[in-house]
Amino acid sequence: MFNFAGRATGWVKGVASNAATSEELVAYHSTRLHQAGRWRAVLWRWRWVGYALVILGVFQAIVSALAATHPAQLEIVVAARDLSAGQELTARDLKLISVPASAAPPQYLPQIDDALAQHVVAAIPAGAPILRGQLLGDEFLASAPPGTVIAAVPLADTGGLQLLQVGNQVDLYAPPDEFSSSATATLVAAGISIVGAYTEPGQSTLLTEQPGTAVFYLALPDFYVADIVGQAALAPLHAVLSGPKPG
Repeated sequence: MFNFAGRATGWVKGVASNAATSEELVAYHSTRLHQAGRWRAVLWRWRWVGYALVILGVFQAIVSALAATHPAQLEIVVAARDLSAGQELTARDLKLISVPASAAPPQYLPQIDDALAQHVVAAIPAGAPILRGQLLGDEFLASAPPGTVIAAVPLADTGGLQLLQVGNQVDLYAPPDEFSSSATATLVAAGISIVGAYTEPGQSTLLTEQPGTAVFYLALPDFYVADIVGQAALAPLHAVLSGPKPG
């Protein structure tokens, strides 16, 4: 006698099993795409304002999620301690860690020697990966937003430079000419983004001690470049905060 009930039960179980397998495959591929998408989104934001803390959180989440699957590993360079903008990197600032190959971020460094004596352009928290675009070099200088160029601009230190951070926007003013009767500064450019910072080491002699000089890298719109460079060649510009660090 044909066992219709038994066949029907088996068919239902098979459909359910196939559906569960399909859902698992969809979930797996969605997870992989989501991980890749998170890196692209995070790196795009950091590229302009240095969101190293966001990068660190996403990086740790991806590494933890993938560790349970025992994937192939590779070594990347991370910060051994908190790093400040403009800091020159030494062996004590860096360490190697093993991570799943699929979790390695773009522009990662495979060897500590790749970062030694380099300067970071933004603060990096301990444990965050060191990326080529975070170092003062060709990758950083080539990362200017469309319609801008990245340039080092000397800023006058009137006691507030320590408040400036990567991600701030500033208005730039030229001081009045020393022979001018006017005491009014001239607005040269408004809403300029700080994308990097560097401190030139000071010099000490037996008689004098010259402190370090802060140099800021700004994303200059093409139509402002000539005015800013020309004015900065005459005297350091004054920076006034015009916008908070984007959140």
